[in-house]
Amino acid sequence: MWRSLLLIFVALTTVLGEDPIPGSSEDPPTPSPSTEEVCAALNSTCGDCVGHAKCLWCPSKPTACIPYPVGTIIPSSSYCPLDDARWGVCWVNYKILLIVMGCLAGVLLISIFTCIYCCCCKTKNKKTKYREEDVKFERERDERKVKNAERKAERQVKYDEIRKKYGLMKEDDAPTAKYQRFDNEV
Repeated sequence: MWRSLLLIFVALTTVLGEDPIPGSSEDPPTPSPSTEEVCAALNSTCGDCVGHAKCLWCPSKPTACIPYPVGTIIPSSSYCPLDDARWGVCWVNYKILLIVMGCLAGVLLISIFTCIYCCCCKTKNKKTKYREEDVKFERERDERKVKNAERKAERQVKYDEIRKKYGLMKEDDAPTAKYQRFDNEV
């Protein structure tokens, strides 16, 4: 399967005129121009210069379009003053770009921390609310049990009075039972 895919790839690249295996062609590769040469060629306007990502527009330099310093994120002020440096777009200098990016990052971090804090407080309040509800339900359940026990005791007293009245009390229920059961045998 891989062999057939490789053959198809080689056939397509041969038909299209490309070298399927880099370095196997007899033609020597043309050297690509260096970044300095590319930026020097784009030295006419700011728009042309910043259109190439590897170039930096610095009008205070003799050649305004200079290569962007690869090893650093922010070009040093000795390389090009931040007030003059333009990269990406011509209408924003590097100093303003850094200030705006710093402010946006600060606002973003503050909003993220605020959201995290609100979420934590919300879950904490939910747990407290659930505990309060559990305590409330437990208290109401205990009150219902007490009321139920009181009503049960009152009913038992009434039942005992009715049993005494009709002589239905057992001997072990009331040791001094005044009433006795009548036996109607005919």
